[in-house]
Amino acid sequence: MKKQLKYLFVYNPVAGGGNNEQLLNQMEAHCFDKNIFWEAHPTQGKDDVSILSQKIKGFRPDVLLIAGGDGSINQLLPAFVDQDIQLGIIPAGSANGLAKSLKVDIENCWEIAFSHNYTQIDVVKVNNKSLIHLGDLGINASLVKKYEETDRSGFLGYAISAIEDFKEWETFEVTITKGLSKLVYETSMLAISNARMYGTGFELNKSGVPYDGILELNVLKPFDLKSVGRLLFSEEESMPDRPFHVIAGNQFKVNVSRKVPFQIDGEYLGEENELEISILPNQINVKTPKANTL
Repeated sequence: MKKQLKYLFVYNPVAGGGNNEQLLNQMEAHCFDKNIFWEAHPTQGKDDVSILSQKIKGFRPDVLLIAGGDGSINQLLPAFVDQDIQLGIIPAGSANGLAKSLKVDIENCWEIAFSHNYTQIDVVKVNNKSLIHLGDLGINASLVKKYEETDRSGFLGYAISAIEDFKEWETFEVTITKGLSKLVYETSMLAISNARMYGTGFELNKSGVPYDGILELNVLKPFDLKSVGRLLFSEEESMPDRPFHVIAGNQFKVNVSRKVPFQIDGEYLGEENELEISILPNQINVKTPKANTL
């Protein structure tokens, strides 16, 4: 007899703009059609990793389906990263960069979640914190902080914060150590990427993919106001004048001349002036449109 699959559907009950009922109905319909046993698991906002760990231990799902963005997946990562579980993504966060990099969107996510295709993706460690998509020092991290502190919502609020803070963006010196080599830059932003683009579609580099065992450091070149606008808010996937120096590798040390704002996957983490960065290959089995061929 064929084993009946089990899905655990994780969602934030206070997010989604009232969309959770629709998501739960969609989940119910798909599981009914495919004879899949499933349970819903709302997050609590406190002790979510330990609670989810216990739920996984007792329920033993084949697939963990998370409705959320990069931040939600990253926060819950310790509960399932070392488990023999496939992760499905329903892009429902304010930042869905990982889903975009894996070619998962709101139109195809349900079909992908119930397919047999998956890809093993890497996890980047930054000062012992996990990064699944993008993190950065400088400009963008300061905007993430301001975005969290204001009542503005949506991408317009992000844009307004950027314009208001433009005069406050000061450069800093960053020293990147890779093996025996050292590179020194004057910049306003250094992005750590496990992919090639932001969730907006703006391309940081040409080579980043989340399953190649390689991470990229992207150092912003000198810029003007027009460049900043194109950097943060353009949906172009490529530009003729590349705004970043890109250094690829699997392990780096980064020293900054002063403490600057730092964020990982959309979560502001304070100020840092020293980072130890490495990549752990093949850490998460993620549902994708085609197995291992993104």
